Amino acid sequence: MREASASLEGIGVSVLGHLDRILEPYYHRDLAEGIITREEAKDLICFFLAMSDVRFEMRKVRLHVGTNTTVVIGGCDARGDIVFNDITRMIIEAY
Repeated sequence: MREASASLEGIGVSVLGHLDRILEPYYHRDLAEGIITREEAKDLICFFLAMSDVRFEMRKVRLHVGTNTTVVIGGCDARGDIVFNDITRMIIEAY
């Protein structure tokens, strides 16, 4: 759906959102239940972020072509507390 919307917009701008805030509760739950390790989670993050770093059809187009996908990490939450967690670190390490 993201790619279809970007194609219809004609500019390809998209934002994946605050991944470290969105994924943190699921990550901690899966760690606690033994479903995943940190290394496996980081591997999944790397695969997921690959789409934000891919350049589609660069060989066919002579102009700069990118996905223009923005990943948001860190910052402050609604209470003003700093957001920096293990997911934040994994995203930084992946890039």
